[in-house]
Amino acid sequence: LSDSRGIDHVVVTTGGETIRTVEEPPFHFDLTTDELATVNGDEQFAVELKDADGNTIRRYIRRADLIPG
Repeated sequence: LSDSRGIDHVVVTTGGETIRTVEEPPFHFDLTTDELATVNGDEQFAVELKDADGNTIRRYIRRADLIPG
């Protein structure tokens, strides 16, 4: 993240299951397609930016096939 003000941690989920919790800036993480669940016919994951109270600040959903290799 280029600006992580207000973000306490990042939670990465796939198919409703948490696969990563990243607690230190810059909140970098790597995933493999083997870790991803198929949702609505696509391998995808969600990234939730959380504040210190666990409230979601922003949520992104990404499909694996749209991410450059």
